[in-house]
Amino acid sequence: MSPTATRLLPTTHALTSAQYSGQDCTWCGAPLGRRGAPAGLARGQIGAHVVAVPVFQCQPGIGCQSSAHRPTERNH
Repeated sequence: MSPTATRLLPTTHALTSAQYSGQDCTWCGAPLGRRGAPAGLARGQIGAHVVAVPVFQCQPGIGCQSSAHRPTERNH
């Protein structure tokens, strides 16, 4: 089961710059390199402008859900 199946994606305002640019996992913040899997579109709004960016997550079985790599909480 993918993380997006049970939780909502964060807004663009809640993402770090590395998550916003697709370099880090949306859920745990781990660096992805070229191994990220699509997680969906994070959405936000700046004034009248709607912002939607593709975000990425760890590969299933390798990152967030594996026993060797547990999600960590981020401070916002």
